[in-house]
Amino acid sequence: RIIAMIDWDLEIDDALAAEHVLGRGTQIDMETDAHKDTLEEIGHTVNVRALNSGLTAIQITPQNIIGAADPRREGVAMGE
Repeated sequence: RIIAMIDWDLEIDDALAAEHVLGRGTQIDMETDAHKDTLEEIGHTVNVRALNSGLTAIQITPQNIIGAADPRREGVAMGE
């Protein structure tokens, strides 16, 4: 999720909502089959399945603190 924020310039809530992809060597688990064929062509084993991590995060900026929660799970980010 840090990559999504830093490299892709996503807001914290969009970064947490982005597709989950989990790589373990040549085995890749992902939520959709969007890149399945391409990954398999270069030798990866791809499993498409639900990956609901339930991440929460905060972003501290010079102006404020922003909280976000993974929309795949119950819960929200709150603060005062």
